Amino acid sequence: MSRYWTDLKTSWQSIGGGGGGGGGGGVTSVGLSAPTGFTVTNSPITSSGTIALSFTAGYGLPTTSSQTNWDTAYTDRLKWDGGATGLTASTGRTSLGLGGAAVLSVGTTAGTVAAGDDSRFVSDLGYTASTRVLTSSTGADVTLPLFTSSDAGLVTASGGGTTNFLRADGTWAAPAGGGGGGLSQPQVMARVSFGSF
Repeated sequence: MSRYWTDLKTSWQSIGGGGGGGGGGGVTSVGLSAPTGFTVTNSPITSSGTIALSFTAGYGLPTTSSQTNWDTAYTDRLKWDGGATGLTASTGRTSLGLGGAAVLSVGTTAGTVAAGDDSRFVSDLGYTASTRVLTSSTGADVTLPLFTSSDAGLVTASGGGTTNFLRADGTWAAPAGGGGGGLSQPQVMARVSFGSF
């Protein structure tokens, strides 16, 4: 009687023996070993039975479509790592929610992103009160306006003294009818007492 074995890949192979009468083979059991990720049960078989091969917990084989997806994902990942070409930068920026500044270089001219020591951020301001001029070390000087009946602004110099008051038209003047003078406290009290107001 002939006996056979298989390598689980190609075909059954004879291991000895001849035609009908008890052969000279020496196999008394059949077993199976498998690489990491597989579990073998009911091995070896010494008389009859079935050897079972299954995945160890946590292992599995992907379907053809899943493997294709993994290969695509890995290829795209290399694009981000600089390991391959073909990345569409604008698509990547959109996916990441990046704006136009993401493509600008660092510099000190228009169309660049300013660095921390950019002179455009270093501006000394000065002010000359007598001329109302606001000066800038990096831009044009500005003369601050005076206030008017319709626009806010600065107030002209009063010229000093205690008798003039600021009028709504932006000028300084003594109150009408006051002659520029004022009443002393005794005069005010006397007028209040005798009803002179």
